[in-house]
Amino acid sequence: MFSEAVNLPVEPQTAFTIVEDGTGIPLEVLSASMDLNDSSNKTVVLTTSTQKAGQTYIVTAGIQITDLDGTPVESGTSDTAIFTGTDLESPANGDTPADDTAGPELADVSTPDATTVLVTFSEPVLLAPDPTQNFVITEESDSNKTLTVQGATLSSDGMTVTLTTDPQNSISYFLIVLDVSDTSGNLMDVANNAAAFTGYGSGSTEPTEPIEPTEPTEPTEPTEPSAGDASPPEDATAFMAKMLQNMAVQLTWTPSLNSAGDLANYILYKSSDGVTYGDGVLLNADQVNHDLSGLTSGMKYYYRLAAVDAAGNESVGVDTSFILPETGPELALLLAGSLGAGRFFTRRKKSRTAGRTRR
Repeated sequence: MFSEAVNLPVEPQTAFTIVEDGTGIPLEVLSASMDLNDSSNKTVVLTTSTQKAGQTYIVTAGIQITDLDGTPVESGTSDTAIFTGTDLESPANGDTPADDTAGPELADVSTPDATTVLVTFSEPVLLAPDPTQNFVITEESDSNKTLTVQGATLSSDGMTVTLTTDPQNSISYFLIVLDVSDTSGNLMDVANNAAAFTGYGSGSTEPTEPIEPTEPTEPTEPTEPSAGDASPPEDATAFMAKMLQNMAVQLTWTPSLNSAGDLANYILYKSSDGVTYGDGVLLNADQVNHDLSGLTSGMKYYYRLAAVDAAGNESVGVDTSFILPETGPELALLLAGSLGAGRFFTRRKKSRTAGRTRR
């Protein structure tokens, strides 16, 4: 997919070359045509010879491709992109789904060790030829302080990126994803391209994809502990904060294991210093997220989520914290994204390809 409408030459397949990343072995382009489902004329469908599943390829668009004013693709800055090969057959041209207009979302951000960040998306994604350009990590308390991303590797299924970073501190970080699209060319929405996580070593748990809550039922008050049950349910995990639009924040978590089967409620506590927590808010046992609003920019917020069983036994709880940027989430993302502007935002026309390759 290109950034604007394009014209193809008489023999359009000759305008594209695809090679294996690392070896340079070519992958034959059998045909190229405009996507009939894209009325904007930005998408080109490439049919190739059989791809190697999991193999990374580099596709290059030649100067024979022009915009509607006759300006060719600029060689060296906007003519290349990478994709991961697949052994799945794609539908014939014209049969591709026309209703895929939603971009990918962040599903999970975790830190298995002090120099690794795993970023999982809701669907397979496409990255830049230098995938480190797609990711910026800043300290949550100061967006001018960055955690350097030294490397980025896309998994064979295209859904998880392993980032290699400088050594992390046990502090809160903010991950921002730039110019990542799904295999249909849909870019990530700015409302879904950032998430907070905690550096390795602080006892943080792995964040996971927020799940839309079902219609909440009326919470039930926990009963007094009984003499025969003194064990609280297991804590929830992956307790994290995700910034939404309009300075709102959504807290998400993975439910308690509830091995005893007696989970009754969660209790959400709030603190201004991370030490003293006030009275909690009772939440349903089946909730997996909770929206916060009316927050003040520039302030740091601390939250603790505890699990309570039917006997009233309460778990220790899991903690998360975040700071709302002074300028609001959208401008904050723009400022953070500008850290890579000199080498990233000049890449205006990118090829978007995978399997039956779209461009």
